[in-house]
Amino acid sequence: VTAAPEPVHILAVDDEPGVRNILANLLKTRGHVVSVASSGREALDKLEQRPVDIVFTDHGMPEMNGHQLAEAIRASWPNLPVVLVTGDTEFARHIEAIDAVIAKPFSLDDLQHVIHNLVVA
Repeated sequence: VTAAPEPVHILAVDDEPGVRNILANLLKTRGHVVSVASSGREALDKLEQRPVDIVFTDHGMPEMNGHQLAEAIRASWPNLPVVLVTGDTEFARHIEAIDAVIAKPFSLDDLQHVIHNLVVA
């Protein structure tokens, strides 16, 4: 899968700094513009400030999990694709507010494939 012709604006949400940074850095290698958030609340604040093309979020986060964040995003930005990045892919496949699921550990190809299908195509 090739990179998008124009940079895709992405919000990466994960409460673990290591995972968040790996996700952001991988996406940046393909020329995407990546913002990061360490919580669901921070993610919603960032979305209010600047629109993005797609959101990648962890599921297991304190206060607001990925499912709750996806539902909050869907309520305010109904057309914004939300991708859950989780180890529990079976549970995640049954959430209506989620557009795609990527299993941890993930690869750059996994990320690019989802971006291509949900944003570029």
